[in-house]
Amino acid sequence: MTCSEVREYLFAFLDNELDAALSMELQRHIDRCPECAREVEIERAVRKHLGAVMQNGPVPPLSEDALRPSPGQSEPELIPAGRRRLRLRRRSLVAIAGTVAAAILVAVVVPRRSGGDFAELVAADFEHVMQAGQPVEFRSADPGSVESWLEERTGLDISMPNLNADGCRVVGARKCKLDGRTAAFLLAYVDDVPASIVALPRAGLDLSGMDRQERGDHAMHLCRRRGLTIVACERGDLLYAAVAALPEDKLMELMSERPQEPGS
Repeated sequence: MTCSEVREYLFAFLDNELDAALSMELQRHIDRCPECAREVEIERAVRKHLGAVMQNGPVPPLSEDALRPSPGQSEPELIPAGRRRLRLRRRSLVAIAGTVAAAILVAVVVPRRSGGDFAELVAADFEHVMQAGQPVEFRSADPGSVESWLEERTGLDISMPNLNADGCRVVGARKCKLDGRTAAFLLAYVDDVPASIVALPRAGLDLSGMDRQERGDHAMHLCRRRGLTIVACERGDLLYAAVAALPEDKLMELMSERPQEPGS
């Protein structure tokens, strides 16, 4: 992992939103890179100060000393966008005068991802997992084995959709976290295009930014993010979302009800 990649994933890392493999890789880089370790230290100081402001009301501005490199250590070499972002953050923090200013800073300068944009969450997760090089922990082409493994690892009552749809080939699965929630991640190829199906607890997730369409007895929610199609539907207490660079109709077919087996 490079320094620029660490800065790209830094906020998600501190929010515990990365999957285990990517988080461990980033931590290993921090352990051996003083510049990135210092940037992590700065970000944690920022968050601690903001937490104090929001909890206790007006407090003295965050000292510039907390944001300077340690003695004998040079300013980290940042990519241009990272340097601008870090300088903006420092200027804003020094200007904090009270609770109102801190609240604006929290909303604008250090946004936290939440279920408010569920589609963006799963699209970003798909991109990160596919870039990790090892997108699955458990490899199997058998949908039943993959589903059983996910249930055991996540503790979720999972019932994956129509994985036997035409052109669908299951690859494997992994346990991950999304928005701080335990989630099940299944990887498949649909018409030779990589696709994920993510399942996680439904409560508190906002799908208002997605288009709703009725499909049989189920409503499906559709949109596009990052050049990817996202199709989500609810089953029981879980929300399932398929993500891929495929047409909506193909993903809706994948997310349709699993055909009942003979004699069931």
